[in-house]
Amino acid sequence: MITKEFITELKHKGNGDIAELIKNQRDIGTINFILESLGQLPSNFNSTFLYELLGHQHHQVRLNAVKNIGKLHKNTDISKLTELYRTETDTSVRREIISAGNGKAKTNPCYLNS
Repeated sequence: MITKEFITELKHKGNGDIAELIKNQRDIGTINFILESLGQLPSNFNSTFLYELLGHQHHQVRLNAVKNIGKLHKNTDISKLTELYRTETDTSVRREIISAGNGKAKTNPCYLNS
C-alpha cells in the first residue's frame, strides 16, 4: 500500500524513486494519489518524469503533473508547458499551465497563443 509517508520518503531520496514508482503503476487513481501527495518539492527534485507525464492520456494525470511543475524552484521548461497549452483540450489543465508558468516567463494566455 502506498502512503503519503512513503511518498515523502521517496521524494527526499532524490534519486528518481518517485519516477520509478509512477512508471510501475497502471491505475490512474494511484498515479494521481502519488502526484497529489508530493507536497513541497525539494530544490534538487528530479522533475524529468513530470514532463513525460504531460503526454499522458488521462487529463487528471496531466493536470497533476502541471501542478507539480509549478512547484519547482528552478529549471521549469516553459516550452513544454507552452506546447501542451497549444494542444490541450481540457480547460482545467490549460488554466493550471498558465498558473504554473506565472512568474517563470512571459507565460500568460496571450504569450501562449502566439
